[in-house]
Amino acid sequence: VLPCFELIEKRLSSQSEALELLEEADDNQNRPCHVAAKEGNKELMDYLLRKGVDLTVPNDKLFTCMHLGAAGDSLETVQWCVEHKHNAFATDENGMTPLHVAAANGCTSVCSFLISRFKDLANQKDKMGRFPIHYAIMSYFPERGVEAGDVLELVTIFAEKGSSSQFTGRMRGGASALHLACLVGLPDVVSLLLSKTLKACEEEKKKEGEGWRVRDRKGGSPLYYSAMGNPDQTPQHGTSHLDELMKYSAASSSVHLPGLLLPDRKKRTPLHIAAYYSNTVLVSYFIKKIPDWVKAQDSAGWLPIHTASKFGKGTTISALVTAWKECLMVRTKKGRLPIHLAVERGAPTSVLASILRASPDCATCLDGEKRSALSIACRSVNVAGIKALIAQSKSVINTPDEDGRTPLFCVLEKGGTLRPSVASSVIKLLIDNGSDLSVTYTPTTPTTTRKPATTTQQSPKTPPTTKSRPLNLRASKPGASSQWEQEPPQASPSPARSFSSSSSSSSSSS
Repeated sequence: VLPCFELIEKRLSSQSEALELLEEADDNQNRPCHVAAKEGNKELMDYLLRKGVDLTVPNDKLFTCMHLGAAGDSLETVQWCVEHKHNAFATDENGMTPLHVAAANGCTSVCSFLISRFKDLANQKDKMGRFPIHYAIMSYFPERGVEAGDVLELVTIFAEKGSSSQFTGRMRGGASALHLACLVGLPDVVSLLLSKTLKACEEEKKKEGEGWRVRDRKGGSPLYYSAMGNPDQTPQHGTSHLDELMKYSAASSSVHLPGLLLPDRKKRTPLHIAAYYSNTVLVSYFIKKIPDWVKAQDSAGWLPIHTASKFGKGTTISALVTAWKECLMVRTKKGRLPIHLAVERGAPTSVLASILRASPDCATCLDGEKRSALSIACRSVNVAGIKALIAQSKSVINTPDEDGRTPLFCVLEKGGTLRPSVASSVIKLLIDNGSDLSVTYTPTTPTTTRKPATTTQQSPKTPPTTKSRPLNLRASKPGASSQWEQEPPQASPSPARSFSSSSSSSSSSS
């Protein structure tokens, strides 16, 4: 690369023209120095410095050369920037220092170097209130080469050289480093942070006279966060770290963490959350440790079985039903049984089979709107659900809902939006199994009448100028539907992924 720059320089007429070319930026304000830093090209950075290029200028995201070197795991670039007095405390548009960036990408050598040179750098927060240790915990990403051992090494570096505030400190939502460790689910990391956090709590209690809040702002404890983790990784990592954590839930323990087992502000337990994410391992674990959670209703009257029926898998439902069979006949505050939620969701046949096998009578029960499970299935034309429910019981095939619709009417109202073959097959199925064709249905919703248009000619008025509202283009969170009265908590995306994608896109464009 360097010979190309030298060749171009020789062909230019003046030194100022050469400097202008070397400082030229693309649409994202990335300059040659940023590309050199990202690629770890010290030789090119030395050349640019000799030519008078300002290497401290950031791009449009406020990434400096040190940020980009840290993102690319280029220890040589970071060392070069430190030797040339670049600001190690410079922040990008999100308030992240180069140490935040290195931690987010699992760059152990860069983190170790920066902390050894700038100890207070480990105690800096970004705009979300995150310490670098928070990013280190969330950097676990095996697909990108950051394994559990790398995360443990990173966290150990921060634990040894950072202050105690990084253990008791909170992000904007109230989560601590221990919460995030439980979310990721790495036992060794949880054990390390638990011991460090408890020690920091004791010091804080002596200074301030009050205990450490174990729950975040929405009432979520570290156990709660463990239920939000990746269910596919739970069998691999196990639950030993949760055993260690739950030792401190008892008031008789030497160090007590009050509120560890309490539900969140909407009365949801960790079992509700594990059921939502279909984490069968943790569902079985929580049932064994705290059996009463199976009967715990949240503020909308939902048991864990309701959550599992709406969002979970058949294995999760089976575990909950085995613990308490009567749960399938418990209603929410809106009068819904688990089978109503499962059918409304369009649950797989295996989920319906699990419910009907354990409680056959629920197929004939009506919800708060006098709808049977069959009526709900017909509203969404859930063909598999309709067949399973008819096979279970035909007694409600002509039962109207509170508006007077029978299951057949529900399908007929949807007929225009269905493929003709689907509509005809479902209608035939209902008629063959006893749907009464003589039943009439009158919509109860009153029709609105339009006011007659006035014939008086009026001069058009100039419409007032109003500020238009910006469209909300943010994608909705998974599970954040109006069909569940309460939105389940969502884990934040890995900071490592968000930074690496943004930095790579900006650098690649140059």
